[in-house]
Amino acid sequence: MDSWSDSGGSASDSELLPDAPPPVRKWDQFREIPASQATGSDVKNVIWRRLERLSKVFAYIVSFAVVLSCSIVSKGSMIFMFKQLAQDPTNIPFCNDAGKGKKYVPGNSSGINFEVDFSCPDQNPEGTCSTNRIIERVAWIWAIAFAFAVPQVASFLRSLRKCLFKFNHWPRFKNFMFVMTMEICHTIGLAMLGFLVLPDMDSVSVFILTSSFAFVPACLLLLSRFQEDNERKRHTSKCRLLIDIIAIVSQLAGAIFWPLLQYLGINQDKVSPHPNAWAIPVAVILTSCGWWETFTEEDSWTNLGKYMWKIKKEMIDRSGCRYVTYAFVTPVKILTFFVSMVIITWQTGMIYKPSNLTDYFEKSFGNHTYVVTTVEWEDIVGGEFFKDGVTKKANYILNDDAQHAVWVLLIQIFSSYLAFVAAKFASKVQIQLFSFALPLTCVLPFGLAMLVGMCGAHAEDKCAFESSSFHIPNRMFFECPNVGDYFEYTWQNNAWIGLVWFASYIWVNIHIWYPKSPRLGTSEQIFGTPWYEGLFVDLSLVMNKRRDGVQTVTVEELEDAEENNMNSEYLNFPGKEKGSSSSKKSTIKGTDRVTKIYACATMWHESDEEMMVMMKSLYRVDSDYSARRLTQKYFGIVDPEYYEWETHILFDNCFEMDDSDTGEREQVVNKFVKQLIPLLDIAGSAHYGKKIRIKPCKKYPTPYGGRLVWTLPGKTKIICHLKDQKKIRIKKRWSQIMYMYYLLGYKIMELPISDERKEVIADNTYLLALDGDVDFQPDAVTRLVELMKKNKGVGAACGRIHPTGSGYIPAYQMFEYAVGHWLQKATEHVLGCVLCSPGCFSLFRGKAIMDDNVMRKYTTPPTKPKDHIQFDQGEDRWLCTLLLQRGWRVEYSAASDSYTACPEGFDEFYNQRRRWMPSTLLNILDLLSNWRSVTEANEDVSRLYIAYQCAIMVGTFIGPGGIFMMIAGSMTIVFGIGALEALVYNIIPIILFCLACYYTDSKFQLAFAKILTLGYTMLMLAVYVGLLVQIGQEGLLSPTALSAASFFFPLLLAGLLHMEEAYYMPYMIVYLVTIPSMYILLVIYSLFNLWNVSWGTREVKEKKSAAEVAAEQQEAEELAAQEAKRKKDGIFGTLTGQFKFGETEGETGSVDFSIGNILRCMCFTHEDPHEPKKQLVKISTSLAEVSHRLSRIENSAGVSSTQISRRRSSIGVRSAGRKSNVGLGSLQEEEGSGSVNDSMHDSEEILIEDEAYEEATDTKEAKRDDDTNPYWIDDDALKNGPVDYLSGTEINFWREMIDKYLQPFALTKKETAQGKQDLLEYRDSFIFTFMMINALYVVLISMLQLQSNLKIPWLLFSSFNIGGMDGLIYTFNYVKPDGIAIIPEITIYRETKMLDILGLAFLMTFSSITFAQVIGMMMHRWQTFCQYIASTRLKFFEKSEGDSGEEDMRIVALDITRANQNPEDEKKKDEKKGGLAERRQTVSALTAYHKKVGGQNGEEINLERQFKIRFANMDLENQKDPMMRRLSVRRDTLHHLAVRRDSFIQRRRSSVGVGFDLPKQTSFSSSGYDNQGFDEQDSVFDDDDHFTDYSGSGYDGRGRNSVQFEVTSRV
Repeated sequence: MDSWSDSGGSASDSELLPDAPPPVRKWDQFREIPASQATGSDVKNVIWRRLERLSKVFAYIVSFAVVLSCSIVSKGSMIFMFKQLAQDPTNIPFCNDAGKGKKYVPGNSSGINFEVDFSCPDQNPEGTCSTNRIIERVAWIWAIAFAFAVPQVASFLRSLRKCLFKFNHWPRFKNFMFVMTMEICHTIGLAMLGFLVLPDMDSVSVFILTSSFAFVPACLLLLSRFQEDNERKRHTSKCRLLIDIIAIVSQLAGAIFWPLLQYLGINQDKVSPHPNAWAIPVAVILTSCGWWETFTEEDSWTNLGKYMWKIKKEMIDRSGCRYVTYAFVTPVKILTFFVSMVIITWQTGMIYKPSNLTDYFEKSFGNHTYVVTTVEWEDIVGGEFFKDGVTKKANYILNDDAQHAVWVLLIQIFSSYLAFVAAKFASKVQIQLFSFALPLTCVLPFGLAMLVGMCGAHAEDKCAFESSSFHIPNRMFFECPNVGDYFEYTWQNNAWIGLVWFASYIWVNIHIWYPKSPRLGTSEQIFGTPWYEGLFVDLSLVMNKRRDGVQTVTVEELEDAEENNMNSEYLNFPGKEKGSSSSKKSTIKGTDRVTKIYACATMWHESDEEMMVMMKSLYRVDSDYSARRLTQKYFGIVDPEYYEWETHILFDNCFEMDDSDTGEREQVVNKFVKQLIPLLDIAGSAHYGKKIRIKPCKKYPTPYGGRLVWTLPGKTKIICHLKDQKKIRIKKRWSQIMYMYYLLGYKIMELPISDERKEVIADNTYLLALDGDVDFQPDAVTRLVELMKKNKGVGAACGRIHPTGSGYIPAYQMFEYAVGHWLQKATEHVLGCVLCSPGCFSLFRGKAIMDDNVMRKYTTPPTKPKDHIQFDQGEDRWLCTLLLQRGWRVEYSAASDSYTACPEGFDEFYNQRRRWMPSTLLNILDLLSNWRSVTEANEDVSRLYIAYQCAIMVGTFIGPGGIFMMIAGSMTIVFGIGALEALVYNIIPIILFCLACYYTDSKFQLAFAKILTLGYTMLMLAVYVGLLVQIGQEGLLSPTALSAASFFFPLLLAGLLHMEEAYYMPYMIVYLVTIPSMYILLVIYSLFNLWNVSWGTREVKEKKSAAEVAAEQQEAEELAAQEAKRKKDGIFGTLTGQFKFGETEGETGSVDFSIGNILRCMCFTHEDPHEPKKQLVKISTSLAEVSHRLSRIENSAGVSSTQISRRRSSIGVRSAGRKSNVGLGSLQEEEGSGSVNDSMHDSEEILIEDEAYEEATDTKEAKRDDDTNPYWIDDDALKNGPVDYLSGTEINFWREMIDKYLQPFALTKKETAQGKQDLLEYRDSFIFTFMMINALYVVLISMLQLQSNLKIPWLLFSSFNIGGMDGLIYTFNYVKPDGIAIIPEITIYRETKMLDILGLAFLMTFSSITFAQVIGMMMHRWQTFCQYIASTRLKFFEKSEGDSGEEDMRIVALDITRANQNPEDEKKKDEKKGGLAERRQTVSALTAYHKKVGGQNGEEINLERQFKIRFANMDLENQKDPMMRRLSVRRDTLHHLAVRRDSFIQRRRSSVGVGFDLPKQTSFSSSGYDNQGFDEQDSVFDDDDHFTDYSGSGYDGRGRNSVQFEVTSRV
């Protein structure tokens, strides 16, 4: 099988196989090992990796401690509150040590025992004792009520916010009533537990009873076992059913245990009878109704299970009804709890009447009176059966004014909230086993142990908890049972049954050990209800944790996908989806959810250094993809982070005329394409640390130009699309349209599968927009994918862009980018949506791009001046605007870093911003002008966010005026000149620059801007020095100091919160001194050159044909004449032109008269038919039509030789069944011609009949045809790679798509001139508006400051003694008296700084925006920290994470694959050599190396082949192996991996029938995986699979990179 053939429809031709490059001569065998050069992403990857690991260790430990401790404290405080409501509480020992207790009995009480007496001798309910007890109970009753209500209020507020600012729909009434009923039952059960059941039980029994609150969940868990799969086949696990039944019985036993003991009279001497034993089972069962949603399964086939799933699905779907439901349910729950509280406490006698709860509310939280009784113990006469007894008592009445109920309530509320936050954080960042499941499981045993320990300590020392560090009031404690011996108590009091309840509780909630919530999931994806339950937070967190979540791909699904592989030529033979059945519940397959990433880079004139960093990034991704793919294939472990990857590079305008001096010049690829080709080998060598080479690219002629295809060592592809400006539109937006329609329209919508599957595939297909100079790591992409998967409503996500370069301008951009991301993008992400996802590194969801009014509207050609600016100058921002208007969210991830080259020169930077700034303004104005429709369509864009953007836009418009006023004001302070003089001095250079931008060319404008920038830089240095001096004189709390702090403090705070980017802070100096240039001069330059829609950067001179050069020269002359006329008209001509005075070209009038050259009047005007330019246009059009017809005649007559030679070759003929489509790959269809196929058919008949003519034409040189053998395809710079052809269906697609959307703009000179004139007029109107706004702002502020005294004294800190730091100065004038009788006079003068009211208003506005940005930044920092923690791996902790070691095996297998797939680094290999003499065996090393590479310039690497050789020989159970020691893997994990490896080898040997002996080096074929980029002739056995390459098919059923699995069963 030929190594180049990768298309079932394109056989290889021996004649066209590439010739092997000549071997390297012996005299030229010396080599250069590539030096490792770390790029920006490499450096950060190394520096911050350890810090990320350290942060994750901290997160593990802290979250575990917080969840465990806060849950225990919350539960303990609730049990403590329950005890205070007991109707007949047990007296507790009283600590009367004056040194410890805060309240004690005065006097000499040494040797006397005291206890708090809770009994009331008088049984009168209105007596003093009973009243005091009621008052005390009221405080604790309200404390329990508030402990329940606070989380419910938070739940209501969250639901209300979601209802107001997010999209929701109303639930069905029947479903709403079901949820309402379950929640009311749950609330009544909690009220019964809190006020009827638990107060009269000892605290240990309460702890034990809480493990039996899962009765209803246990029943629903049993119901969920009756499942049916996608084929509607029912299956049930009998073993699990049996365990579920036991769990239900155990939970039910917990509910009826104590009533049963009481009714049967068992252990009545040990256990106090419960006054309301009947309420225990009722309360427990009702309480368990609140967690029904968690245990509802989708696959249940029972009617009840299906009905409950429909209710759940209605709530959890995007824009579901959960929050609408709970917005109504939560207030009802609070009302139900309070009503139940009143009824129960009244009926049980806790209060005398319901009004006591309100009458004593305020008094209950005040002073309390309680009774302390002395206890004297002495022997009783005749008491041989009694050890001791009570003989006499003395009562003492003490007062306690401490608000114990309030403090216990606050402790309970905050501990519950912290437990909830920490548990949510652990689930979000995927550390949930160690920091969620383990601590919450340990709450009951650890809490019970602590409670028993506290009871024992209190029994031994009644003052044990009276210390200052841990204080419990000496009149309160838990209700401790008479424990005695622990084991005796456990047995005699039947406490051992609690172990059975706890075991059943663990089984019912076993799902918390197998989490399915997505990484960085939202609260809705982690928990079932909007908030937690306050009374039992640990139970709420456990039984509210969702059991469903991310749908994973199983090995069996992947195996089925391989067996049901679709025909590669589906586009030619459309039909019903193979294997589809109407009996299935869903046609969706697991493989449809596999993440597919298309990296789409646009290139133009990048330098070799810029291309190099991108190629390195692609090699990193290739290695990461290969490791994940090989791990899945050879170990049978599904990687949830697996992705399929394919790179597309779109080269704009990459063809030029060759340099040949003889004959007609032909079209070849330009120097930038030729520059890219060798960089692939160089970048690969730098990545692997040794000299490598990849196979030459496969070349395809295409309707848009050409295509080059490389396959990297890890089997990802690089498809380079070469765009010919004569065949297809160029520029970045049209390149994006090109790959969007190809990857989303052709590759998805044309699939012969159900729409349901297409929907899922589109949802999991992502387009990674890249620039040709971007540098990134694989985890930067995966972190963006995490954001997209977490929220299906995210249409685009961007990362942190770091500009690279050296010099003054890059330094400014580095800090500017940093501040823009730290403050602006972070705030946009938190408040609403990011407005722009930069095209240099952004991820777009395929489904979002395919939405209405997005991709289709993105193809809109510019017809108005505004369109040229908004659509083409900032295409990435316009695409995001379309997404936002359709309701999609755009997010920003600071954890996803990428590095891109920025302009290093002043001119290039100004031209880049000249392109960006107007587009930014127009897109934001477009969004704000349609704010009503945007807020209605997009739930993430609120009116508050629109107001924020409006404030930003206002600041942008008046920004130049504000900076102008700031500079003028600073000049008055620094140089001591008048305010009016400062304004005049400052306005002169700005006016001159405006005139220069209007009348001169860009070179002069930029030169002038450089001079002004230099002057403004020196001025700003003087301003900052003067500012520091002024602050030193006035004080640190003066208005000047606080104004400066409002500007500098947010920048410094942002730098502190971004420690990983703190090295950008020194560049703040450059940023500060360049403010006038960037906020005044750059704005003027951008707006005055708004008419210039050229790219402005990376522009080079292109080689053109003689005709093109002549045409351009003629056009330049005409434009020069027009420009000369415009200059001749002068300023007066410009002004009159704005009002349409003067002559109108191309028009004449029926009545025409003039007064010399002063005035001309035309009446009844119409176009002049004799206007010379129109005549020339008509002549040019006629000549073009004649040339076009001649070309058609020549093509029709000369189709012979090329077509027959191509048809008869094995490359030209794809298959016998596709002869009718050969013409699609041979001739380019002419517009308006319907006889192309007929002419081809006639030509074929003529040539077949004429054998002599056929032989004659075979000997002649083949005629060049762009569709079959263009001249560029034989270029030596392309390394003689093989030639292949697109399928007919793909050719049809490209031709139709180009005809409809991408036809090159064929504008006449008149249309071009008219378009430029329209842009100039639009420029004039835009800058007039902009200048008027700023002029009015400057004049208004200046006049108000000069003509009115709008100032107030600065007295904010006048009441404080701060030593004059606020600028407040007191002076004393002492007048000495002339005589003794005269009283001396002392006059005190107070000098205050005056605060400008206008400046204060501006400062307040600016500070409010800055404050919002700081808050947004801090919130986004937390989200970024979570993302860092979630994506960081720690082997020590991750051994405990995962599904029965499955996750541990995946991680270890991935590490093993990474270590074994890569070739050995030459430098590391040299370091391993023993001595210097061995390393200096130069000649033998060179000879051995060139024998290894076959005399070629570099080694050809195949990562899978490299891995297969080592895979067969690795000893996974050898703990002495260095690699295994480095991985520090558990033995059982390695054993499982070894079993999987041996199972794979055995299956391969049995399926192929070839012997396989270990440890013989053997390589395996990649069945189901290969995309046939490599030669597999060195394999011991060959596969029979036929793989279809990228171009020859649209889809092969295995995804974009042929992802299949050989695993047939789990080990």
